[in-house]
Amino acid sequence: MPPHSSHRHLLTSLLLLTTSLLTLTLSTHASPFSDNTTSLLDARQTGCIPAAENCDGGKTCCTGLFCSLTAPHIFTCTFPSTMASANPSLKDLTGKVVILTGGNSGIGYATTQLLARQGAKVYMATRSKSRAADAIARLKYVGLGTGSVEWLELDLRRIFWGRRGGWMFCHISHFVLTEALLPLMKQTAANSPDSDVRIVAVTSNALAFVQPDSFATRETLNKQFGDSALGMVKTYGYTKLANILHMKALQRRLDSENPKNNITCVAVHPGTTKTPATEGFMGANLPLIGGFIGTIIMPLIFAKPSKGGMAVAIPAAGVMQGKERAGEWKGAYFTPKGIETPSASALDVRLQDELWETTRSVVKELGS
Repeated sequence: MPPHSSHRHLLTSLLLLTTSLLTLTLSTHASPFSDNTTSLLDARQTGCIPAAENCDGGKTCCTGLFCSLTAPHIFTCTFPSTMASANPSLKDLTGKVVILTGGNSGIGYATTQLLARQGAKVYMATRSKSRAADAIARLKYVGLGTGSVEWLELDLRRIFWGRRGGWMFCHISHFVLTEALLPLMKQTAANSPDSDVRIVAVTSNALAFVQPDSFATRETLNKQFGDSALGMVKTYGYTKLANILHMKALQRRLDSENPKNNITCVAVHPGTTKTPATEGFMGANLPLIGGFIGTIIMPLIFAKPSKGGMAVAIPAAGVMQGKERAGEWKGAYFTPKGIETPSASALDVRLQDELWETTRSVVKELGS
């Protein structure tokens, strides 16, 4: 169920919709550290979590900590007290509420950390209580600042998965979730002319790989591009195109419904990021060279999840200036470089409307 009704009075509500399908199961324990450092060997013995992406050069160390080579094959993990500080590029979110799906690993985890450190109460909406508990324990260990994170049980697969299948269930499921929360967000936005409600969908520049002719039929929602690596990228891009089409269609409808609408809908490409999902894709689809790419190439050209998290956090909680408040951010497509122009298909109003109507039809059928 949605967060407790006591949050209805808040003047700002943020809904972050991430669509990562793969998660990484990690376990955590109470802090094994008696001081500020420990060796990797000691960490393994005491249960510290391996997480290669958190150390320079892809070295294995302890989750959320910095590491340095202190002896052959031994890395020292250091816990800096400043890690829980707020980011000056983001708004003060004290008293604000965030619902974030996919927050227990990768970019979603990094985004959760950033927004909580700005003072937000973040609901980590996932289907696995144990994975959420592990992630929340890690977040608390490295520091949440003045914010907090709570688990919100949400299994998006129940909405669509098993009845039609395919990647497009991400679009359908998040469409349903957004529609379910929209009345509360409208009420929040109406409480004050200065309220700032944002709906953020995580998309990808992979959307440029596809140029669909139409979304006018239900069959178009299940379009597949084959099992090759390129085919999988196109299928993924097809779903990500649906994410941005949804945000643009929703923004136009909200603005048409209320000329003074102050709900901002955006889509964001977080950049080429090394996450459990990208590593899993490499291993599954490039079995001969996936390991080499994951170990050697990815650390050189793929950003860390913290960078992707920041790319998402900017449209979610960045400070809007006058012209941005006037509408520049509405329906915008963000990348790590800022607002950019997406593909022609993403800008196609006909495709936006076709996808909207077809999705509504499918959702109505599923609810009957």
